[in-house]
Amino acid sequence: MATKVHRLKVETNDFGLLEESADGWDQRYSQISSGLFTGSIEMTQVGSTQIFREKWGPKIHYRGTAPAETFGIAIPFNQSGTSCWVGNKVGLNTVVIQSPSQEADMMAAEDWDALVFALPKDRARSNFAAMSGNGELPFQSCQAVGLTPNAALQIKHAALSYFYYSSRAPSVEFDEIGRRSEQLVMLCLWEILKAVNGGREVTANERASKIVRKAIDLVAANHDKVIGLVEICETLGVSLRSLHYAFQEIANTSPAKWLRLIRLNRVHRLLSSAGPGDVQVKRVALENGFEHLGHFGQQYRAHFGCRPVDTLRS
Repeated sequence: MATKVHRLKVETNDFGLLEESADGWDQRYSQISSGLFTGSIEMTQVGSTQIFREKWGPKIHYRGTAPAETFGIAIPFNQSGTSCWVGNKVGLNTVVIQSPSQEADMMAAEDWDALVFALPKDRARSNFAAMSGNGELPFQSCQAVGLTPNAALQIKHAALSYFYYSSRAPSVEFDEIGRRSEQLVMLCLWEILKAVNGGREVTANERASKIVRKAIDLVAANHDKVIGLVEICETLGVSLRSLHYAFQEIANTSPAKWLRLIRLNRVHRLLSSAGPGDVQVKRVALENGFEHLGHFGQQYRAHFGCRPVDTLRS
């Protein structure tokens, strides 16, 4: 039977479009640094396994789940600074792993450019069984694993070669794309297995990480209401000082700035999805906690590179 291959390439200035491009992923992006967004996905899907390269410009907060019964695995090709994956700091030699059905979040660095796999759980189990002699998965939750620089470089070079070939190969060579896909997956899993067995799991400040995760979960669960810092502290049972320290430690930003950016993104999402005459910018801004409309307009334009009314009209 011929190998089934699906290829996709998307380039866009709309992060809402980018988050919908990868088949099966339930994800939501929020722009957390200012500037015009630019992003792209170049994906090859072989059977139910996805391998893609995803890029974006300003910092993005990712929150979501991988396709059903599938592991999400990613390693940066490039990033300006450090990302934060479920409370763990991610460098260029770090693999991040998202377990099936487990929601995760990441505060990505500027100029994020990464190799991403969506790997069915059964395939991961059989691959690890072939490499280790047993069917136990070396990871059971969302985590980060540090590779050696040489191992990370080897995976990235193999991935670049794979993308070059798969994007140009004619349909008569789909079986070869499938073979190269298998080789790349096995290489990545082998290096992950060695890193986990070598005790190179990345750990975070556990208390600070929990505070940030709980704050993010609280605001996400109450997306239809305005929640302030005092309410977050009262609900989590922490002081404002502890909340501030946790966000600075884990997300490299203040909770006040993070909350303002969440509200700006909520307004942007509502305006982007509204039809002509459905909403008014003033009402949407007020409902999301922006009481001074002049300041709101300045903040929105500085962050997204356009006026709120321009988003509504587009």
